[in-house]
Amino acid sequence: MSPSRDLAIAFDKSACRKDYEQAFAKLLVAMPRMPRRELAEHFIALEALLDDGMVEVKTAMLTEGLLSPRDYQLLGHWIYRQHHNLMRLGAKAVHACAADSKVDTARTMRLLALTFLHVGDSVKWELMAGRHYPRDYPALHGLMKLAIAKRRQGERGELVVDGMRREATLEQLYLRTLLLDRFASGPLTSEEIEVLDAWLWEWGDALRFEARHEGGLVMRADLDANGGLAFGPRNAPGVSLYLHLEPLEDLRRAVINELHRGHVVPHVGRAASMPIQAHVAVLLQLRKLFSGAGSPESPRAPRRGMLGDKMEVLVGAQEILAALGPRKPEARRLTPRNASATGYLFVTSDKATEDIAVGTLLGLRVDPREPPVLGRVVRRVHEVDDGWHLGVEVLSDPSVPIRAASLESDGGKSHDLVFVPGSDRSGRFDSFAVDYGLLGRHERYRLRAGAAVYSLALNRVRRRGRDWALAGFEILEAATA
Repeated sequence: MSPSRDLAIAFDKSACRKDYEQAFAKLLVAMPRMPRRELAEHFIALEALLDDGMVEVKTAMLTEGLLSPRDYQLLGHWIYRQHHNLMRLGAKAVHACAADSKVDTARTMRLLALTFLHVGDSVKWELMAGRHYPRDYPALHGLMKLAIAKRRQGERGELVVDGMRREATLEQLYLRTLLLDRFASGPLTSEEIEVLDAWLWEWGDALRFEARHEGGLVMRADLDANGGLAFGPRNAPGVSLYLHLEPLEDLRRAVINELHRGHVVPHVGRAASMPIQAHVAVLLQLRKLFSGAGSPESPRAPRRGMLGDKMEVLVGAQEILAALGPRKPEARRLTPRNASATGYLFVTSDKATEDIAVGTLLGLRVDPREPPVLGRVVRRVHEVDDGWHLGVEVLSDPSVPIRAASLESDGGKSHDLVFVPGSDRSGRFDSFAVDYGLLGRHERYRLRAGAAVYSLALNRVRRRGRDWALAGFEILEAATA
């Protein structure tokens, strides 16, 4: 039995997907009786078939925006499922071949590299499909322990990834998976995690681990644990691998320098076609990670669990502005599972949040008698058997209410905006929630407040999200109306 290379066409056609699934199912059934060397060859052929068929499909989904939302979701689910299935089959094949003396170690390590590749890709496509399978960290660490036992973790080999030839070591592929896993909890969109992955391929030389902690800011993988990367040295017995973050921070800064010169990194591949906003969003998330945010030295705000009462949630600036007026809009109600001084976690159904994405501006009616508090969605992920998790970062000070404001441009056009007072009485942290397009116009605006008329200009961005930004401003002139 051999998968037909004639199937290696774009999987946007349901017939092609069905043919691939049948080829996979045949291999899965035949696997227990198949000689291990033959199994390795069939797996490698099937893996190449999947990559060939997905190249154009993934590019169309992530960069062209031609698919309907339903087709986009269905195809995303299918891609995620195939990566997951091939990863599971690959893990079984690796252990079977490693136990067979007739299969040379180089061939087994080739299988292991491809299996790591699909573990990482299944993690990456979770953001589109939602998490439907528990993460099997012990199996992932077990594969790495096998490579270390064979002393092959640092050997470099060639892979074909999305139609491009890449070189990588086993430790690089392992660490790529763990770093993608760190962001698969929802702080990035599908497009943004594609940018992150492109950088991880470029940064392969820095994706190396050390067997001991020799100082510096590190993240570690505990090979005997049921978990991913953690910060700092290990304080308990066991085997851990350490990733130094300083070299990765240097590479992040190098990307920023290239962007300042007008160069997108990398300049080829899907990530090169992503909007610059996606690159900036990833840079901000990596800055938090590489500075140790969330480590024991930089802990998260304390959580308050299981709050219970439903909260009114307004989606987008228009709903928030309407809530600040005399006629209150009908708002959806979501139940926060836990909260802290910096944000909330909502757990809800797909239907209740289908129009809410990472970066969406929200108004949270924390107190029904008070104006809403401004928030930004920073996490959206589907958890196994637990629905959709929405992590919301609080942007405004609940003790200083937001207000509606109207700015008049030089052309006489009026813009209704949300005014967000800062906690400092001087007003230096005050801002407006504006359509991001306004920031590129470099116009003056007039604001009437009581008997005064202020002329102002929007300046630096304090926060940003999907098509909006919190913009600071400079008062250029003040006069009496």
